[in-house]
Amino acid sequence: MEFTKWVNGWGLGVAHPPLSEAQWTKDTTVRYVLINSLDAGAVRLKFSNRFGENVAELSEVTVSISKDGKCAVNKDTITNVTFGGSIKGIIPPHGEIVSDEIPFNIKSGEKLVVSIYFENFTQMNTGFTYDNKFMVRRFIEGNHTHSEDFSIYEMSFSAAYNFLWSVDFLTYEDAFSIAAFGDSITSQEWVDILANKLIVNKINNRAIVRRAVSGSRIFGSYPALSYFHYGEDGLTRFRREVEHDGVKGVIILHGINDIIHPDGKNPMRPMSNMPTVEKLSSGVCDYISIAKELGLKTYLATLLPIKGWRTYDIPRDNIRIEFNNWIKNQKITDGVIDFEKAVLSKTDDKAFDPKCNRGDNLHASVEGYRRMAETVDMNIFK
Repeated sequence: MEFTKWVNGWGLGVAHPPLSEAQWTKDTTVRYVLINSLDAGAVRLKFSNRFGENVAELSEVTVSISKDGKCAVNKDTITNVTFGGSIKGIIPPHGEIVSDEIPFNIKSGEKLVVSIYFENFTQMNTGFTYDNKFMVRRFIEGNHTHSEDFSIYEMSFSAAYNFLWSVDFLTYEDAFSIAAFGDSITSQEWVDILANKLIVNKINNRAIVRRAVSGSRIFGSYPALSYFHYGEDGLTRFRREVEHDGVKGVIILHGINDIIHPDGKNPMRPMSNMPTVEKLSSGVCDYISIAKELGLKTYLATLLPIKGWRTYDIPRDNIRIEFNNWIKNQKITDGVIDFEKAVLSKTDDKAFDPKCNRGDNLHASVEGYRRMAETVDMNIFK
């Protein structure tokens, strides 16, 4: 079969990294190892400098295929990424760039490695910073875009996927992807487990693409610099993050931060921000309207339990429960994914199963995310 169609096969949400991360870098190579479930004959990379106040210069970028699932690559696969024929990419402040179409053969299950060298001082103000066990990000001094193995050098863990926010693959005509839109819950392992399930089942013409920003809400963003990493409001993000080549549907898991953030103590989090069920559902309906305009199928997911979380109280949990009931009973989407049910305790229907609790009573454990991935009906990929 020929490769004739561009499909977005990997991606992230776009946010401002936390202030705890480095704001500038120089003479540094970052290497990102990406899960890929598509067979393809070319790739096209997209970079964002949405929150940068300065030009971001990508001095050299390469793609390659991992040979150990980590930062060691097959040297024969190292290929330069070009931008208008140049190895250097220049991202304007608050802007984006797209690479040339790069001939590059890759199979489902082979991990795509992207290496980026920053020769000059570069402001690192745009990137995805959440971590999970499937994410591999490293950085090293000097230009190592063509190095076969980072491990022979003194390398360090990179906290962010800086600038890289989307990868398209030239793949089969019948291929498509599903976007997973949300917050820190979607930043974590269930998306990767689902991608690996596609690979294990030899489904080489489908992909699941993470579009998540930790701390994000449906309504509102925070004006304080210390909260910039919570990203923009969902309605600002949604179209930008799901309108990509080959995307056929979107799983929406969003709204928990609207419920848990207001505390009445922090001036950035007044109790007046607490939404009603009607407001939450109207926000999600706006997502659905945009998706339908784009011709996408929509799947709503229920919010996970919060009993024991630091701002937990019965009134706000009642909002979550009523919102979940609305999700399960609405008839305007193409399906419902009951993530809450997948992780609930058998003895307390408002709390996590202890095996599924990461420990903060908000995020799931890896076992919880495994159960969530198993809950997704694979028919959405048909």
